[in-house]
Amino acid sequence: MLRAPSARVLEAADEAAVRELLATDPVAACMLAGRVEVHGTAAAALGAPLWGLHSGRRLDAVCLAGANLIPFARPGASRPRP
Repeated sequence: MLRAPSARVLEAADEAAVRELLATDPVAACMLAGRVEVHGTAAAALGAPLWGLHSGRRLDAVCLAGANLIPFARPGASRPRP
C-alpha cells in the first residue's frame, strides 16, 4: 500500500535518523550537520524546530525552520506530487 509522505517536528529521539540522512551528502548538509552535532535535534537546543519528512519509516528530508529555512533532502528524493 502506498502512503503519502508525512511531516512532523523532530525530537531528540530522532537524532540518529537525522545524522544518517545528513551523512548521505556531507557537503550539502554541512550547515545542518554542524548544528546537529553541537546541539542535537531538539527544538529547544537548536533554537528552532527541525521538521522531518518521512515516507514510510525512512527520513527523506529535513528543514530547520528558524529565521531562515535550511532544507536538506536525501539525494535523489523526488518531490511529492499533488
